[in-house]
Amino acid sequence: MRALLVGIGGAGCRIVETLNSHDERSQVKSVRSFVFDADTEVIHSMKSLEVKRRVVLSPSDPTMKDYSCGDDFDLTSISDCFQEEGVSEVDAIFVCAGLGGRMADLVPRFMEQLENAFPDPVFTILTLPFRSEGAKVSARAAEQLEAIRQMGSASIIFDNETWAGRIETEAAASAAELNAEGVPKPLTRRQTSDLYDELNEMLARRVGLLLRAGEVTHNGVESA
Repeated sequence: MRALLVGIGGAGCRIVETLNSHDERSQVKSVRSFVFDADTEVIHSMKSLEVKRRVVLSPSDPTMKDYSCGDDFDLTSISDCFQEEGVSEVDAIFVCAGLGGRMADLVPRFMEQLENAFPDPVFTILTLPFRSEGAKVSARAAEQLEAIRQMGSASIIFDNETWAGRIETEAAASAAELNAEGVPKPLTRRQTSDLYDELNEMLARRVGLLLRAGEVTHNGVESA
Protein backbone atom coordinates (compact mmCIF):
# COMPACT_ATOMS: atom_id res chain seq x y z
CA MET A 1 0.00 0.00 0.00
CA ARG A 2 1.36 3.39 -0.97
CA ALA A 3 0.23 5.80 1.71
CA LEU A 4 0.21 9.51 2.40
CA LEU A 5 0.88 10.10 6.11
CA VAL A 6 -0.23 13.37 7.67
CA GLY A 7 0.80 14.11 11.26
CA ILE A 8 -1.04 16.79 13.22
CA GLY A 9 0.21 18.12 16.55
CA GLY A 10 3.10 16.81 18.62
CA ALA A 11 1.82 13.25 18.97
CA GLY A 12 0.78 12.98 15.33
CA CYS A 13 4.10 14.37 14.12
CA ARG A 14 6.09 11.88 16.18
CA ILE A 15 3.95 8.97 14.98
CA VAL A 16 4.50 9.96 11.35
CA GLU A 17 8.22 10.45 11.86
CA THR A 18 8.51 6.99 13.43
CA LEU A 19 6.48 5.37 10.64
CA ASN A 20 8.59 7.21 8.08
CA SER A 21 11.80 5.97 9.71
CA HIS A 22 10.52 2.38 9.66
CA ASP A 23 9.63 2.75 5.99
CA GLU A 24 13.08 4.06 5.12
CA ARG A 25 14.79 1.24 7.00
CA SER A 26 12.65 -1.31 5.16
CA GLN A 27 13.79 0.23 1.84
CA VAL A 28 10.26 -0.24 0.49
CA LYS A 29 9.66 3.53 0.41
CA SER A 30 5.88 3.13 0.33
CA VAL A 31 4.93 6.31 2.22
CA ARG A 32 4.93 10.06 1.68
CA SER A 33 5.04 11.89 5.00
CA PHE A 34 4.03 15.41 6.07
CA VAL A 35 3.78 16.94 9.55
CA PHE A 36 1.90 20.01 10.78
CA ASP A 37 2.05 21.77 14.13
CA ALA A 38 1.94 25.25 15.61
CA ASP A 39 4.96 24.45 17.78
CA THR A 40 8.08 25.34 15.81
CA GLU A 41 10.27 23.33 18.18
CA VAL A 42 8.33 20.15 17.39
CA ILE A 43 8.45 20.81 13.65
CA HIS A 44 12.19 21.51 13.65
CA SER A 45 12.83 18.30 15.62
CA MET A 46 11.43 16.15 12.79
CA LYS A 47 14.90 15.67 11.32
CA SER A 48 14.09 12.57 9.26
CA LEU A 49 11.64 14.53 7.10
CA GLU A 50 12.53 17.01 4.39
CA VAL A 51 12.03 20.64 5.38
CA LYS A 52 9.33 21.13 2.74
CA ARG A 53 7.30 18.38 4.42
CA ARG A 54 7.40 20.06 7.84
CA VAL A 55 4.81 22.83 8.14
CA VAL A 56 4.37 25.33 10.95
CA LEU A 57 0.71 26.31 11.23
CA SER A 58 -0.11 30.00 11.53
CA PRO A 59 -2.91 31.44 13.69
CA SER A 60 -6.03 32.67 11.93
CA ASP A 61 -5.87 35.85 13.99
CA PRO A 62 -2.27 36.92 14.80
CA THR A 63 -3.55 39.40 17.39
CA MET A 64 -4.83 36.63 19.67
CA LYS A 65 -2.71 35.94 22.73
CA ASP A 66 -4.03 32.47 23.52
CA TYR A 67 -4.59 29.68 21.02
CA SER A 68 -6.48 27.16 23.10
CA CYS A 69 -7.98 25.06 20.32
CA GLY A 70 -7.07 23.81 16.89
CA ASP A 71 -9.70 25.94 15.20
CA ASP A 72 -7.57 28.99 15.99
CA PHE A 73 -5.20 28.04 13.15
CA ASP A 74 -5.37 28.79 9.44
CA LEU A 75 -5.70 25.81 7.07
CA THR A 76 -6.68 27.63 3.88
CA SER A 77 -3.59 26.60 1.89
CA ILE A 78 -2.92 23.17 3.37
CA SER A 79 -3.87 21.26 0.21
CA ASP A 80 -1.08 23.08 -1.66
CA CYS A 81 1.45 21.17 0.44
CA PHE A 82 0.50 17.89 -1.21
CA GLN A 83 1.16 18.84 -4.83
CA GLU A 84 4.66 17.37 -5.06
CA GLU A 85 5.58 14.49 -7.34
CA GLY A 86 4.50 11.04 -6.19
CA VAL A 87 1.77 12.12 -3.79
CA SER A 88 -0.95 11.59 -6.39
CA GLU A 89 0.05 7.91 -6.67
CA VAL A 90 -0.96 6.93 -3.13
CA ASP A 91 -3.58 4.27 -2.40
CA ALA A 92 -4.76 5.65 0.94
CA ILE A 93 -4.30 8.58 3.30
CA PHE A 94 -3.73 8.32 7.05
CA VAL A 95 -4.14 11.33 9.33
CA CYS A 96 -2.33 10.82 12.65
CA ALA A 97 -3.01 12.69 15.89
CA GLY A 98 -3.09 12.35 19.66
CA LEU A 99 -6.61 12.76 21.01
CA GLY A 100 -7.05 15.16 23.90
CA GLY A 101 -4.61 17.78 22.64
CA ARG A 102 -5.72 21.03 21.03
CA MET A 103 -4.33 20.18 17.60
CA ALA A 104 -6.54 17.10 17.29
CA ASP A 105 -9.42 19.57 16.86
CA LEU A 106 -8.03 20.07 13.35
CA VAL A 107 -8.36 16.46 12.21
CA PRO A 108 -11.88 16.79 10.68
CA ARG A 109 -10.83 19.91 8.77
CA PHE A 110 -7.72 18.18 7.44
CA MET A 111 -9.81 15.18 6.44
CA GLU A 112 -12.28 17.37 4.59
CA GLN A 113 -9.53 19.06 2.59
CA LEU A 114 -7.82 15.76 1.81
CA GLU A 115 -11.09 14.15 0.71
CA ASN A 116 -11.70 17.09 -1.62
CA ALA A 117 -8.17 16.94 -3.04
CA PHE A 118 -7.76 13.17 -3.47
CA PRO A 119 -9.99 10.32 -4.67
CA ASP A 120 -8.32 7.97 -2.17
CA PRO A 121 -9.87 6.96 1.17
CA VAL A 122 -8.85 8.98 4.23
CA PHE A 123 -8.32 7.06 7.48
CA THR A 124 -7.08 8.13 10.90
CA ILE A 125 -4.51 6.76 13.33
CA LEU A 126 -5.34 8.10 16.78
CA THR A 127 -3.87 7.67 20.24
CA LEU A 128 -5.92 7.83 23.43
CA PRO A 129 -4.59 9.89 26.35
CA PHE A 130 -3.42 8.41 29.65
CA ARG A 131 -5.88 8.49 32.54
CA SER A 132 -3.28 10.45 34.50
CA GLU A 133 -3.75 13.36 32.07
CA GLY A 134 -7.06 14.07 33.76
CA ALA A 135 -10.79 14.06 33.14
CA LYS A 136 -10.72 17.27 31.11
CA VAL A 137 -8.30 15.81 28.56
CA SER A 138 -10.30 12.56 28.39
CA ALA A 139 -13.53 14.49 27.79
CA ARG A 140 -11.90 16.52 25.04
CA ALA A 141 -10.57 13.33 23.45
CA ALA A 142 -14.09 11.86 23.43
CA GLU A 143 -15.48 14.97 21.75
CA GLN A 144 -12.73 14.93 19.14
CA LEU A 145 -13.27 11.24 18.40
CA GLU A 146 -16.99 11.81 17.92
CA ALA A 147 -16.30 14.65 15.47
CA ILE A 148 -13.90 12.44 13.53
CA ARG A 149 -16.37 9.56 13.42
CA GLN A 150 -18.96 11.85 11.90
CA MET A 151 -16.67 12.13 8.89
CA GLY A 152 -17.40 8.46 8.21
CA SER A 153 -13.76 7.44 8.32
CA ALA A 154 -12.36 4.21 9.71
CA SER A 155 -9.87 4.74 12.54
CA ILE A 156 -7.01 2.81 14.07
CA ILE A 157 -7.13 3.54 17.80
CA PHE A 158 -4.01 3.04 19.90
CA ASP A 159 -4.64 3.06 23.65
CA ASN A 160 -1.53 4.45 25.33
CA GLU A 161 -2.70 3.29 28.76
CA THR A 162 -3.09 -0.35 27.71
CA TRP A 163 0.21 -0.58 25.87
CA ALA A 164 2.11 1.27 28.59
CA GLY A 165 0.75 -1.32 31.02
CA ARG A 166 2.16 -4.04 28.82
CA ILE A 167 5.57 -2.35 28.84
CA GLU A 168 5.52 -2.15 32.64
CA THR A 169 4.44 -5.79 32.93
CA GLU A 170 7.31 -6.92 30.74
CA ALA A 171 9.71 -4.74 32.71
CA ALA A 172 8.49 -6.26 35.98
CA ALA A 173 8.93 -9.78 34.60
CA SER A 174 12.45 -8.92 33.51
CA ALA A 175 13.24 -7.44 36.92
CA ALA A 176 12.04 -10.62 38.61
CA GLU A 177 14.81 -12.56 36.90
CA LEU A 178 17.92 -13.11 38.97
CA ASN A 179 21.25 -11.63 38.00
CA ALA A 180 24.53 -13.56 38.08
CA GLU A 181 24.74 -13.13 41.86
CA GLY A 182 21.25 -14.56 42.37
CA VAL A 183 19.75 -11.18 43.29
CA PRO A 184 16.61 -9.82 41.57
CA LYS A 185 17.32 -7.03 39.11
CA PRO A 186 16.18 -3.56 40.25
CA LEU A 187 12.88 -2.32 38.79
CA THR A 188 12.93 1.30 37.70
CA ARG A 189 9.55 2.99 37.38
CA ARG A 190 9.45 5.35 34.42
CA GLN A 191 7.49 8.53 34.01
CA THR A 192 4.65 8.51 31.49
CA SER A 193 6.52 10.98 29.28
CA ASP A 194 9.48 8.59 29.09
CA LEU A 195 7.30 5.91 27.49
CA TYR A 196 6.19 7.85 24.41
CA ASP A 197 9.12 6.87 22.18
CA GLU A 198 8.64 3.20 23.00
CA LEU A 199 4.88 3.45 22.49
CA ASN A 200 5.40 5.07 19.09
CA GLU A 201 7.76 2.25 18.15
CA MET A 202 5.15 -0.33 19.13
CA LEU A 203 2.51 1.46 17.07
CA ALA A 204 4.83 1.88 14.08
CA ARG A 205 5.84 -1.78 14.02
CA ARG A 206 2.21 -2.84 13.75
CA VAL A 207 0.91 -0.16 11.41
CA GLY A 208 4.06 -0.39 9.30
CA LEU A 209 3.25 -4.01 8.46
CA LEU A 210 -0.12 -2.85 7.15
CA LEU A 211 1.42 -0.07 5.07
CA ARG A 212 4.00 -2.37 3.50
CA ALA A 213 1.47 -5.09 2.68
CA GLY A 214 1.52 -5.93 -1.02
CA GLU A 215 4.53 -3.74 -1.72
CA VAL A 216 6.99 -6.64 -2.05
CA THR A 217 6.79 -10.14 -3.49
CA HIS A 218 7.96 -13.29 -1.71
CA ASN A 219 11.36 -12.67 -3.32
CA GLY A 220 11.59 -9.26 -1.67
CA VAL A 221 11.08 -7.40 -4.93
CA GLU A 222 8.88 -4.33 -5.03
CA SER A 223 5.58 -5.31 -6.61
CA ALA A 224 4.20 -1.91 -7.59
